Amino acid sequence: MLDNVYKVLMIGDSNVGKSSVLKRYTDCYFEPRNDTPTIGVDYRMKQYTTQDKRSVRLCIWDTAGQERFRGLTHSYYRNVNAIVMVYDVSCRNSFENLQNTWLREIKLYTHGCRYSTLVVCNKMDIEKHAVSAAQGIEFAESIGALFFECSAKSNHNITDAFESLAELLLLQDIPPPKSLSITKHCDRRSHCRC
Repeated sequence: MLDNVYKVLMIGDSNVGKSSVLKRYTDCYFEPRNDTPTIGVDYRMKQYTTQDKRSVRLCIWDTAGQERFRGLTHSYYRNVNAIVMVYDVSCRNSFENLQNTWLREIKLYTHGCRYSTLVVCNKMDIEKHAVSAAQGIEFAESIGALFFECSAKSNHNITDAFESLAELLLLQDIPPPKSLSITKHCDRRSHCRC
């Protein structure tokens, strides 16, 4: 059976843990004290089989959160099937930037394509919260997005968040982009042309 292949874009400010969330989901790995920012984009793929035996492949693009790299990342919005918006629960500014800067960028670069959205509140393992769960849920509901409180460090809700997104993509019957082609046994970016 052919896979349902979907292009997923991760966005959010620098240091919110996008790369940690991605590595935790795709590689079951967490790197403590990773202070090296993503330069440009990183890419991973993960396959998921639903309870009704449908196969889903998520091609996940992790974009740099630093403003100086935004000129490079806007082209990755083209033909996107899902957008994962990540903020740091201990950093109010990262949440506000999702609502302002990142949402504006989505509207500017998606050019009316259909996509699903997941809002990830990361770093739930930190005791000091600058954003309440109610505020995160309210924002997610206002844009029609899924919402998950997660921790890449403790692996809390990471798999559930991405699997719920995969299920939503299938449920909404969002067609995979025509330009997305994957070789038969693809695991990493070196084998893919997403």
